[in-house]
Amino acid sequence: MSLNIYTDAPSKIDMFEGKAHENLAQKISEIAQDDDINIIGLDGYLGSGKSTIIDMAIDKIKGNDIHVIKFDSEIYHYGATKKALIDILYDGFKQTPNVNLDELLKCKDLALGNIYNYKKIINSKISIWTVAFICSTILSLQSLRYFISDLSGLFTTNHLPFSYYVKVALEFILVFSPVAIGLFYVNGKNISEENGTKKIKKPSLGDILKRNSEDTITEKIIINKEVGTLELKSALEGFVKCTPESARLILIVDNLDRISPTKIKEIWSDIELITEIAGSNLKIIIPYSGKHVAQALSDDGHEGLEFISKRIPVTFFVPPLISAGWRNGFIEFWKETFEIYDENECYEICELIERWLPKNYSTVTPRFIKRIINDIKVTSLTFPTFTHDRILVSFYVLMCRYSLLDFKSLIMNYDERKQKDDDIIEVVRMQVTHRQFNRIFDSADDWKKGLICIHFQTNSEFAISELIEDPLLNSIKYRKPKEYIELSSMYGFDKTWRKALHESSIEDLILFLESMSTTDKSRAHKICDEIITQANKNKLLKGEYVKNIVDALVNVNNHVKLNSNEFFLVERVTALKNRIKNPSAFYDLDEVARMNTFEELNSLVSITEEKFSDNFSDISGEIFFEFLLGKNELYQNLDIENLILSLPQLVNGIVFSLKNEIEFNLFSEQVIEGMKINNANFEDLIDGEVYAAIEERYKKFMAGAELNSIIDLRILCLDKRWRKTNLTSYFPYQAKLLEDHPEEYYASLIAHKINIGDKSSVPGIPSLELTSSFKETLYNYLLFSNNLDVIVGALAIEELKPYIAPSLNFILDRGKVKRLHTNTFIRTLYGPLRDITSVEKIMEFFKDWDSFSDSSIGEKNHDQINQDFIYDLRVVDTLPKFKEKIKSFISDKLSTKTSVIEFIKQASAVHLEMISLVESNGGTIEFSNLTRIFSDFYSEEDIKQLSKNNNIPSIIPLLNADDLDEVLKSLMDLLERKDLDSLRQIYVIRDFGEHLKYDQSNQSDNRAIARLFTYSNDYNFLAKWLDVQSFSLSKWNSADKKTVESFVLNNSDLFPTLIKTRYFQKRIVSNQEATEALETEEDTKA
Repeated sequence: MSLNIYTDAPSKIDMFEGKAHENLAQKISEIAQDDDINIIGLDGYLGSGKSTIIDMAIDKIKGNDIHVIKFDSEIYHYGATKKALIDILYDGFKQTPNVNLDELLKCKDLALGNIYNYKKIINSKISIWTVAFICSTILSLQSLRYFISDLSGLFTTNHLPFSYYVKVALEFILVFSPVAIGLFYVNGKNISEENGTKKIKKPSLGDILKRNSEDTITEKIIINKEVGTLELKSALEGFVKCTPESARLILIVDNLDRISPTKIKEIWSDIELITEIAGSNLKIIIPYSGKHVAQALSDDGHEGLEFISKRIPVTFFVPPLISAGWRNGFIEFWKETFEIYDENECYEICELIERWLPKNYSTVTPRFIKRIINDIKVTSLTFPTFTHDRILVSFYVLMCRYSLLDFKSLIMNYDERKQKDDDIIEVVRMQVTHRQFNRIFDSADDWKKGLICIHFQTNSEFAISELIEDPLLNSIKYRKPKEYIELSSMYGFDKTWRKALHESSIEDLILFLESMSTTDKSRAHKICDEIITQANKNKLLKGEYVKNIVDALVNVNNHVKLNSNEFFLVERVTALKNRIKNPSAFYDLDEVARMNTFEELNSLVSITEEKFSDNFSDISGEIFFEFLLGKNELYQNLDIENLILSLPQLVNGIVFSLKNEIEFNLFSEQVIEGMKINNANFEDLIDGEVYAAIEERYKKFMAGAELNSIIDLRILCLDKRWRKTNLTSYFPYQAKLLEDHPEEYYASLIAHKINIGDKSSVPGIPSLELTSSFKETLYNYLLFSNNLDVIVGALAIEELKPYIAPSLNFILDRGKVKRLHTNTFIRTLYGPLRDITSVEKIMEFFKDWDSFSDSSIGEKNHDQINQDFIYDLRVVDTLPKFKEKIKSFISDKLSTKTSVIEFIKQASAVHLEMISLVESNGGTIEFSNLTRIFSDFYSEEDIKQLSKNNNIPSIIPLLNADDLDEVLKSLMDLLERKDLDSLRQIYVIRDFGEHLKYDQSNQSDNRAIARLFTYSNDYNFLAKWLDVQSFSLSKWNSADKKTVESFVLNNSDLFPTLIKTRYFQKRIVSNQEATEALETEEDTKA
């Protein structure tokens, strides 16, 4: 069928009697062509047909050489309005005949900021290649004449001396040197970095010469510039200048009343600007709602109207539609929309419109007529039709959709309601409306059913249904979801269902919900919340374990997700947990109740989705070993694999199982996870009572009989004989275990040999493949070793090292050592461990013993500490206490003059490594009372000892700034002593030269320093130090000055910095002038 829906587009003709719209359009078109009036307003209500009038007026204007520009304010409401206005004005002016298009475009681009100028300054560096090329070119040009002359001499003169050929060769090199430099340059590579990436580019010959330049660049680009009033003014003035004076344009600013007040004010100011600048070339027509625009321009509506009247002196008003006029228009629209026209139907609907016109409409407008006809048309498509349905649809739309009234208020009985009780609607008008419907329909029930059909968009059969209570209760009790589904489609079911919730038992409701979840998941989801609410009220599961109810809840949860925080679930799970947490009360229950506890908890946890292991960080070892260990498949929801027993509880569980002869796997994940080497609780178990279960297996093993399984082989680890007695001779009798489980066999044998210290070879081990399974198995056995020392010690056995190392790595990674002798670790164990694993891994393992640094570093035999351990402390962030203890130890070591002197002369590699560690951590040592040690050492120590290398460079970084300053002052005093052997001063500079700076501000006698210059040929470090010092030689006495001048001038290569100073440059020039004068005098005498 054809769906004739009206859009918001303006009509092409005036469909209302009186032709008010057409008359207004005619007048506007006439005035718009008058040069004396530049702006015309059209005031009217929202939807009153202003756009229609404007379109009709434009049609009448067209053909009179007037071009129309339409600016829709609503379209550009959330954008850059001024920018859009400039673009639209440009498009309109562009259509004007004889317009200067180039200048017009330029004006637009300038206003929008698309054209801009900028200066770009390019700075270049003059490279060594450029300097060399220019110099070589100058030399080449100067040498060319001589080269040509001398070259011709080679062919014309015989018996030339050898020096002549050398001269020609040098001239050849000078002439062609620019070519050579150019070839070297273009064959080189330019390396540049762009965006962090290095790029290699082959240079061209033209790149050798560069210059500084300043470029002015003009570009035209599209940018997002903020366009303001000045830009709009600039664009408009430019547009007007580019347009012939005879050109006429009309700008229509439409939908001004559909935008926000802020935007209205902005566009209003733009309109004022346009009218002032454009003059008679551009006329403006503004359709608007005076009420809305006035409120936007000013909080005082009357003041806003004054603003409007000032700016728009000529304003037309769209008249309201008279009753007869809009009714005829409504009929015309109705005929166009609906195929069947009923005059009485249209009359009744018009009556309803006039009676219930929404409050936000002051009068019926063309837009309102289109809107309500569209809504009646669309709503009529959503329910089965019946007689006079469109009348009820129009009433429903007016009341519920336009006036937003509650649907129930439409079908209430107003005959007995008094007017004074009116709170939402006018009772009298509703009574009149109901009488109108009673006249049209046969009875009140008919039109009320019709309204229900319209509101719920369904058939009237669903309106009434009262006889479904008993069938509904039976469908719940006997779990018949199909009957429930049939009943649920009847009208009134919801109320009956709520009543059935209270009359049925909660057990029946849960079982019914289970059957419904497997039949119709979506319906089960709808009723689930209500049933679970009843379960919370009735405290479901509060009694003994009822398997079918718990299973039903699990099945429901599988199809319809339950809330894990439901009260009855949380309460029951909490009670079961508390039962497990109290071992004595738990074992007071009968055996069936104990088993049911875990079965029920396993089911309920699948609903609550909580981790069982999170609530039992210290579960009883007895309960765990009897009911949970190895039951991962039976109780899949209890995440047994994540339960970690404390070591005491682990030992309790093992003892409980041994006493009660409960078979268990010693290497199960939970047991291994809780095990740690050298744990006191476990050591007590090993050294304590020998249980019958263990003794029985040992007797069998030592008698040469085969054990039943690897479970029995593992139990042997729980006796001290496995650590202390050599049982290797009994292993060969376990041929069946070797055949079925070779990895288990060899892992047990190797671990046993490690514990008893047997270094003999293992028969058949070369055939063993080093698999991940073997590594894990050996790791499990090693956890039952006496201590870490015996395992690390076994690394010395080359045959076993490849097999032990991976499992030992597992022990370190997983922190499986409870107690550790730190003194032994850093002296004995660290080196072998460092050979098989990374430093980071060892340090991460060892960080738990950081608090034992005092006992480890404080003991004697510091030289025996592993040097790599001290070195590796520099590269890790862990073990802060060890680092602090080492710093304290070094401070104590260097706390006296005697100890410092001894350290300077000779220090162990470990102590030097400790100093490097303190230095790398930015630490310093207090030397405030010992700053004279160094000056005393250089002045008093035997000269032969001073000539040897010492450890002072290692100590210097440990001095803080104040102490170092004091040390340097005392050493500088030594350098200035004339009575001191110069060699002692030289050794001071050797060790402290990097820090010493000569200061002669208070010195008049510099003899000691001057004397040092004479030793510079023998000591390169001395010459380098003297070269970088600052000397005011002009203030020295003549003897010292002469010594320094003579030595520096004669050994200038040793003092490249000093020789370039102004003082020595003057001496060089003076010497050259004296030499030249002497040569001149000798030439004169000759």
